[in-house]
Amino acid sequence: MLDGPTRLVPVLGNHDVVRGEQDAQTAWLDRALAVPDPPGAWTIVAMHHPAFSAGAHGTDADVLDLRARWAPIFARHRVPLVLAGQVHDHQRSRPQDGVTYVVSGAAAKLRPTESQPFTAVSTSTRHFLDLAVHPDRLELRAVDQDGRLVDTVTRTRPR
Repeated sequence: MLDGPTRLVPVLGNHDVVRGEQDAQTAWLDRALAVPDPPGAWTIVAMHHPAFSAGAHGTDADVLDLRARWAPIFARHRVPLVLAGQVHDHQRSRPQDGVTYVVSGAAAKLRPTESQPFTAVSTSTRHFLDLAVHPDRLELRAVDQDGRLVDTVTRTRPR
């Protein structure tokens, strides 16, 4: 539900595709996020591979490289929410330098979940995300296939 202006920035974070293009992609991302938001708008980034993952590949060199390149950019531009897929579970980070990272990839074969120091929630369950954007807050809910609430988080606008 969109009850307020939203800017969605899709970015190609697939390690196998951007290999050799990381510098150009990183520079583009930094420029794109430097553009001022429309008044009252929220900026949300969407990407395929997660920068923060407590899943099986969470400590792979490609994931750590993506995190090292892009997490500082997300933080510098005060992006409140980064959505990713790829990992077959639901994960939400504790805010990392003000950014909440959510992995939602549980429509395929589920994978076991793990936990890292940055992990707030990690669960191996089929689900979908319901994101409500309001002028003063973002409300994110993960709902399982039986309609039960798996996770919820509210991000308020910094003052």
